[in-house]
Amino acid sequence: SFTASHGGYRAVTLSWKESTNATRYNIYSADTFYGQKVQCGEAKAGVTNLTLQEKSGSDKYYYITAVNAAGEESSFSNYARGSTLAVPIVVVEPNSNGTSATVFWWIQNSYLETYASNLIFELEYSPAQGGLTETKTISYDEAKTDDSRSFKTTLTSLSPNTTYSYQISATVIDDQSNAETSEKQTFD
Repeated sequence: SFTASHGGYRAVTLSWKESTNATRYNIYSADTFYGQKVQCGEAKAGVTNLTLQEKSGSDKYYYITAVNAAGEESSFSNYARGSTLAVPIVVVEPNSNGTSATVFWWIQNSYLETYASNLIFELEYSPAQGGLTETKTISYDEAKTDDSRSFKTTLTSLSPNTTYSYQISATVIDDQSNAETSEKQTFD
């Protein structure tokens, strides 16, 4: 069997079972299911996993082949879909009197079949002109919408007539050492 990880920080780890008579393995990736397969890695016999560095927000289809001592390459394996954690994109809708705001964010490749349910978020917000930065930690279940790539939360008790800056960090629960963080957004 051939598997790929989801939600890693700019890396995808591939794992497979060793093939008899293989002297090496060739790794291929494609941007879409029907996309062109391009060799992106190689592993020696005896190796059964490989970590590939990928861009933030990658979502690819990976394939592996075994090469024997005569240099003959096997056919492609079944695909393994892998993804990396993506940077959140933030939009804020303040209410009319400015005492509350709904913060929406979107993560391009956090489908349910990838890593969406393993996410946790940290929202930082503060008055744009300086002041105390507040932090709110939000679970996937608290923030999810009907679309597994869209999330929202509502902030209350904001100071009226104040411009705030907002920033979202997303981490995967299993690896909170690295986060993808949105650009700071300022909204009235």
